Amino acid sequence: MRTSRVIVPLVLPLLLVGGGLASEQLAKRTLEDDVRTAVTSLYPEERVSAMNVRGRPYVVSSLNGEVSTAYVELAPGRDARRQLLVQELRPDEGKVGRSRMFVTLPYADGQQGKPQLTRNDAYTDRATVDGRTVTYRASVDGRTLTVRGTGVDRLRTALPEGTSWSMVGTPAATERGVLVEVEADEVRLPARRLREQPRSRGAPRCPGSPC
Repeated sequence: MRTSRVIVPLVLPLLLVGGGLASEQLAKRTLEDDVRTAVTSLYPEERVSAMNVRGRPYVVSSLNGEVSTAYVELAPGRDARRQLLVQELRPDEGKVGRSRMFVTLPYADGQQGKPQLTRNDAYTDRATVDGRTVTYRASVDGRTLTVRGTGVDRLRTALPEGTSWSMVGTPAATERGVLVEVEADEVRLPARRLREQPRSRGAPRCPGSPC
C-alpha cells in the first residue's frame, strides 16, 4: 500500500507531460497540413519542399483555427529560388491575410556578383559584377517578374498563378543573386478546396490519464 502511494504521485506528472507533448505534436501536424493544403490549393503547380510553422504552443493556435506565421520553401524553379511567407491563415474561413514570396534570381549568364553593403552590413540594390557597379530595379506585370540592371541582361521569372502579386520595396543584391519581394493581401482559398465542415480542433485526451 505504501509503495503505491509513492509511485502514483511520481507517475501522474509524467503521464501529464507525455500527454501534453503528444497533443502539441498532433497540433503541429494539423497546422502543417493546413498550410500545405492552402499553398497547394492556391498554387497547384508548386511543390512544398520544407516548412517552418511558428506560433507555439501549437495547441492554442490549433484551437484558435489560425496559423499566424509559416515559412514555406518551394521546390526550386528552373530560373529562381522561391520562399513563401504565409501569415494569418484561417483555413475554416478560407482566407490568408498575407502571402509574401521571396524570389532570388541568379545573376545573368552565370556571373558572380559581390553585394555592395551599407555601413550596417545590410544589402542594397547594387552589386559589383565583372568589376563594375550594377544597380538593379524590379517590376511585376501580371505573373511576370522582371529584374533589370544597368549594363547587364534582364532577368525574368514567372510567379505562381492564382494570386495578384505586387512589388514590395526595392530588390536586394545578395551573394546568390537578386532577391525580390512580392506579396498578395487578403487571399481567398479556392472554394472547391474548402472544408465542407470545419474540423474539430480540440486537443486529444492524454492516453491513459485524466488530463
